[in-house]
Amino acid sequence: MQCGPAIWGEIFGELTMPDQFPEFREQIAHLFPRHVESVLSIALNEMGAPLGYRHVEYLDSWSSPGLEASIARDLRMAYVLLATVVFAIDRLWDKQSQSDDDILYPGFLTLSAAKILSAIESRSGVRGLVDTFLDSFDHFSLAMKMERSARISQSLNHQVDRRHLVNRSRLFIGLFGVICRLKGRPPLDAEIRIIEEFLFWMQRGDDLGDWREDYQTGHNSYFIRLSIQAIGKRPASEAEMEKYVYLSGAYEDEATEIINGLQTIETAVRTGSEGTTANPAFAAFVEKQRRSIAQVLSEFRSVKEQYLDH
Repeated sequence: MQCGPAIWGEIFGELTMPDQFPEFREQIAHLFPRHVESVLSIALNEMGAPLGYRHVEYLDSWSSPGLEASIARDLRMAYVLLATVVFAIDRLWDKQSQSDDDILYPGFLTLSAAKILSAIESRSGVRGLVDTFLDSFDHFSLAMKMERSARISQSLNHQVDRRHLVNRSRLFIGLFGVICRLKGRPPLDAEIRIIEEFLFWMQRGDDLGDWREDYQTGHNSYFIRLSIQAIGKRPASEAEMEKYVYLSGAYEDEATEIINGLQTIETAVRTGSEGTTANPAFAAFVEKQRRSIAQVLSEFRSVKEQYLDH
């Protein structure tokens, strides 16, 4: 039995139909005239939306004035290309890639993104944009290695796990750093804390949604290690793991904790109560993720009823 869609993929794409992104497709055709379909095959989510397409908008909304329109557009393209690279690496890392394009295009896309960012630096007079994203890839690479080590283990180290869960999505923090550079201000510590907390809960959701695939590939993800800690050992079979997931209440408990964590972030961002200015656009984005996970939980409970009837 399967339960609900993958969670994390939704943060990196709006659930919108592909014909609503003509400008993006035109930019891809301009950048990669001989590789349009191949690039789109890895740059769009399952609903045909570009990965991370509106993240610039959400993070730019945290302070005024907003970025100049052409700079925001070009930054969005560079970011989507880099997000595509991260997702391709992640699929290869987890041995879930189903396309040679995941191997062929990350270098191509990274260089193209760097070229776009260099052009933004020249136009804006702001330096360090490429370096900021480079730093995020430094954190991402180390986090992936840490995760691999953690997944071999069957124990939890909450501080270490939290660090690599957040840094798996460090590109999002890198984007915020770039936006702040372009605006001539440093990121506030309170803003970074909120973003890190958001990423932490979203990655917890990703591990929860992928429990079956992680078990099948021998990856002891955060949720599986929580389960091992509760059971006392790694379940000997997928059927045993499935039984624990459906009957113990562990799935519902984890999903509820994630939903509550996102609710806290949503409130803080909407009201500006944690030392930041209010950001309704980002709050709406967090709300969308919270509601999505709540829907996944509802679907899980429906499947659980069928499971109990068998």
